[in-house]
Amino acid sequence: MHPFYLITGILLLMLTIIDLIWTIFWVERGAGPITRHLTSVCWLAWRKITRGRSRWFSLSGPLILSATLLSWILLLWLSWTLIFVGGEAALTDTQNRGSTDWGDQIYFVGYTMVTLGIGDFVPSSPLWQVLTILVSASGMLFITMSASYVISVLSALNQKRSFADSITGLGPDSVSIVSKAWNGRDFTNYDLFLVTYASQLSTVAAQHNAYPILHYYHSANEEKALTRAVALFDDSLTILTFSVPEPSRPNRVLLHNARSSVRSYIESQDFSYIPQVGKAPPVPNLAILRRENIPVFSARHTSLQFSKLENRRKQLYRILRSDARTWPEK
Repeated sequence: MHPFYLITGILLLMLTIIDLIWTIFWVERGAGPITRHLTSVCWLAWRKITRGRSRWFSLSGPLILSATLLSWILLLWLSWTLIFVGGEAALTDTQNRGSTDWGDQIYFVGYTMVTLGIGDFVPSSPLWQVLTILVSASGMLFITMSASYVISVLSALNQKRSFADSITGLGPDSVSIVSKAWNGRDFTNYDLFLVTYASQLSTVAAQHNAYPILHYYHSANEEKALTRAVALFDDSLTILTFSVPEPSRPNRVLLHNARSSVRSYIESQDFSYIPQVGKAPPVPNLAILRRENIPVFSARHTSLQFSKLENRRKQLYRILRSDARTWPEK
């Protein structure tokens, strides 16, 4: 018996199972410790390699998802192999080719995990028979859980792109969005949009908490970039909340709810790997709105209100820069 291999294998197996269950089922806590560090390192490395080029950078999500699944396979395989190596004559060679070695253990654990059941090696005692069943069960569990995880991630990705399409389709910048919301008297026509978009963004934020790998999906198409869409949405909300006289604003409760959905999205981010920015993004120029006779406060008042939200806008700017995007303002 080799206690070192046995203990190491047991600890590694426990850590792998915890990470797998944490990542897939514990939706409020995001990714497990192994997955969180692996995905962050892969993302930073891929961004450096691609230098933020959208065409190649857009592969980051699929590559990181594949690396996550592969890491779970390899860790399960390695941990079970160490456990069998650490045992005393855990396997019997049915072909009578002598004692088993590391290669045999790796081979046996590998085909047992994928439930092939070739049969040229068999467990040598009831204890190892039970463990062999557990190896097979862990392999089946991994396949089932991974398939469920991938389907959930792809579904959330479609919702993320749908929200981005909805917002960026309204205009190239926040001033244009506000201009289109004006009905000639006030902005009450925007109430329905606020309900819809706030609900969509809240869902997207919850999905980013549940599946942090969504952060690493970069769209090569600017129109489908969630980071840009959220920046547009938040600046338009800020204009409507602080730069438009109260009688002309959309419903106050709906505005508050929409701004809360943006806050939920910001809180879903892991800022530990996102670089700092030196200053807040530019304040929108509301001169276009004034030329269209849309009631807005003075430029000085607007600058003052936006300065009070500097930290919030810096956080959005950091998220945008980490996605290799520029701030969507003229």
